[in-house]
Amino acid sequence: MATQTIPQSVLKRIALNRATLEKLARKLEADEAIVLSALKAGSPVAPGLFSAEIKLTERRTTAWKAKAIEVVDEVRGDGEGEKWASRVIAATKPSTSEKLVVMVAGLE
Repeated sequence: MATQTIPQSVLKRIALNRATLEKLARKLEADEAIVLSALKAGSPVAPGLFSAEIKLTERRTTAWKAKAIEVVDEVRGDGEGEKWASRVIAATKPSTSEKLVVMVAGLE
């Protein structure tokens, strides 16, 4: 069992750093929202060291696919699971998200 006392200064530093991180996260979120909105409206980025763009990503959750193919093959016969999964994927839309990407010139 530890016998060393934890100093109050360390606990204070942790509490202050957490508060600082939360404050910075809120500021970052606000700044990103401003830039993202401006980019969507077609505003150009001022010339300089930094550039910004919107990165769109599409994602499909296919963790279910292998097990579903296996089950459909058992119920409908071999090879039917893959056909079924292809139809399901073709009929669904991937989830999309957008993210602000800020780059330093020459480091892309």
